[in-house]
Amino acid sequence: MRQADIDEGNKPGTTSSESAELREVRRRNRLLEQENEVLRRAAAYLSKAHLPGKARPLVKELAADGIPVVVTCRVLKLARQPFYRWLAMPVTASEVAEAQLGNALFDAHRVNLEFGYRFSPTRPPRRVSR
Repeated sequence: MRQADIDEGNKPGTTSSESAELREVRRRNRLLEQENEVLRRAAAYLSKAHLPGKARPLVKELAADGIPVVVTCRVLKLARQPFYRWLAMPVTASEVAEAQLGNALFDAHRVNLEFGYRFSPTRPPRRVSR
């Protein structure tokens, strides 16, 4: 009854329409502040790393700070599905295989300095006389 009196103008106060408009303006303001924060942090973050796919850690960092993933992905024009896929498995199988191969090469070189990137498994290593 009190709100009806305010809406009709019989009592002073904020009407229902003004209240709804104020809620909408506050929601929009919060969204714009989040988008502005995303752009500010992305400019600083991405200026350091110009490689594709390097925005995913930024999205994760912003999500930890309370900015929704939906907002961040929309502002940065990223798809959400690849982000969530990366979040489930940040290191791909091909990256693991590449790292293992690199480690094996470094280990082989450490054991015998003759081994290097030009080593051919079909040809025996050359013996160095000392």
